[in-house]
Amino acid sequence: MAPLYERRVGPRKVALEPALAPGRMAKRLCRAGGRPRRGNLFLRSKTDPGPLPSNDEDIAFAPVTRLSRWLEKRQLTSERLTNIYLQRIERFNPKLLCVITPTRALAITQAKQADQEIAAGHYRGHCTAFRGVARICSTRGDSNHLRC
Repeated sequence: MAPLYERRVGPRKVALEPALAPGRMAKRLCRAGGRPRRGNLFLRSKTDPGPLPSNDEDIAFAPVTRLSRWLEKRQLTSERLTNIYLQRIERFNPKLLCVITPTRALAITQAKQADQEIAAGHYRGHCTAFRGVARICSTRGDSNHLRC
């Protein structure tokens, strides 16, 4: 929409200073080691998530609270969850044009690593479990994705 608007009225005429902060910024919830920061932590509900759905679409639309519990209990693997989202990106991106460069190989590698850590008993919270999903579309220097 912005290119159409600029075509009608011309480019933006307000000079923006290079040091100007963006309108919104994503806050990191975890440190580099995967441990949550103090303060505003991601707190999962303590309720039972129920049985894991057999349909991938139901898994894709499940809330993060349920997904994290299924991952923690090893009912769902990070690799499977990552593949579910990658398949949805491949199916819907031609219409939505919402992903420029999906990083499939990196996402799968990191999902497998997260599964190995969880299998070894090193579940460090949602940052460990969702590593593959968070990296599907991320790029170096992108501040609008979950970093763990």
